[in-house]
Amino acid sequence: MVAGYQGDARPLVTAISTMERAIDYASDGEIGFWTGYLQALLVDEGLTTVAAEREYTRPVFHQAYHFQGISIPLSFSPHKL
Repeated sequence: MVAGYQGDARPLVTAISTMERAIDYASDGEIGFWTGYLQALLVDEGLTTVAAEREYTRPVFHQAYHFQGISIPLSFSPHKL
């Protein structure tokens, strides 16, 4: 895990393990759910921020949209929520 992390890692390990087992057969929606759940756990534990995750995952989602022939949706600032 992260050096110096003192929290309960079990929820993080469970989410990651579930994603690893399901990656070959789960739907995009299921993988998206587990990705979001994992991101929420990481933010809750103070290991990342919503803004950092948004910037990190945006290119991944844009690539997936391109691969599926879907237009990239309009974006909005998380600071205006």
